[in-house]
Amino acid sequence: MDRKFKEAAIASVKRAVTRSLDLIQADAVANAPVNLGQLRSTIFTAVDENGQQISGTVYTDTEHSWYVEFGTGPVGAANHDGVSPDVPVAYRMTGWLIPGDAISEADALKYQFKKITFKDGSVWYATNGQPAQPFMYPAFMNNEKNIEVIFNEELKKAVKEGTL
Repeated sequence: MDRKFKEAAIASVKRAVTRSLDLIQADAVANAPVNLGQLRSTIFTAVDENGQQISGTVYTDTEHSWYVEFGTGPVGAANHDGVSPDVPVAYRMTGWLIPGDAISEADALKYQFKKITFKDGSVWYATNGQPAQPFMYPAFMNNEKNIEVIFNEELKKAVKEGTL
């Protein structure tokens, strides 16, 4: 294969991967639930090139993103529509307690946690988890056809410009 042809093909695919990632990222940001905005502001993209192989990733590095995407506890197990069927998720099937000093009373109220005050005066909040609020997997699925269009556009553009 001609070296220039190979370089042009790789550049074309890399542009298509980058454009596709940007599309998925924008969708994930738009559909991520918002509390303080940390989740939305930490959705990134990365393009990796290893010889002739190009791959892309849309990701978030926040610790709580998994809990948002997949849900938690019995509530998450019962409410996980839109979660990737390819990801095996195991849910804790009992509720748990959160120390009162680990969450504000306003947030506990917002999430409908039950306040429990023990005889020693310590305050705890009880929860059975949260429903899944998927934003990453749907961002990919919502754009599957658009990604195909992007790849076709980039390859046609390269052919038209004579690089392929």
